[in-house]
Amino acid sequence: STCFMSCVLQSLLHTPVLREFFLSEQHHCSPDERKNCLACEMVWLFQEMLSGKKNPISPHKMLHLVWTQARALAGYDQQDAHEFFINYLDLLHHHLVKEHGVSNGTSSRAPCTCA
Repeated sequence: STCFMSCVLQSLLHTPVLREFFLSEQHHCSPDERKNCLACEMVWLFQEMLSGKKNPISPHKMLHLVWTQARALAGYDQQDAHEFFINYLDLLHHHLVKEHGVSNGTSSRAPCTCA
């Protein structure tokens, strides 16, 4: 079951600062990067959820990307929403920091201060 992922994604979709970022076209990937980009999938999810369409949405590509980038979450074992939330935000953060060239001015072991 992936209900843990659904719970987390619903929460993220209702977070105004994330909604504003992902719908404002601030995220850019090359066509080659899009197939493995969690941020691109988040943009797609926001667009689909807020489109007004009544069709079911299946974020299967997002699930696959999380599974390939956070191996501890791979498979259909019982997962905790908190565990998924932490791993997903970490993956998304690393991708966006790399994309935007953000540096927090500290060593890689220091806590990030970009948010």
